[in-house]
Amino acid sequence: MGKRYEELANLNFVNVLEETVKIKLSKVQRDILIRGASERELVDSGLEETMMSAYHEIRETKMLYPEVDSLRTAAFISAINKIAISYSNLGIFP
Repeated sequence: MGKRYEELANLNFVNVLEETVKIKLSKVQRDILIRGASERELVDSGLEETMMSAYHEIRETKMLYPEVDSLRTAAFISAINKIAISYSNLGIFP
């Protein structure tokens, strides 16, 4: 649904562009400009965002604990803290 909306918005933009500059783009040029993101591009983009936020969270944990010597250890600490918070919210943890 988002892809169709993006393609429609791009189509409207191309139409306005052609009217404004008084030129006609070729079919290949129009297709390149109108095409929305593919499913794979959307998935890759989401994965990249998830990985970047996870890295920044782990890096912040490492900076918070100076005695931690690796990102791997910081990732374990971050994961254990998340589990503790979930348990606490569920009333399982004291």
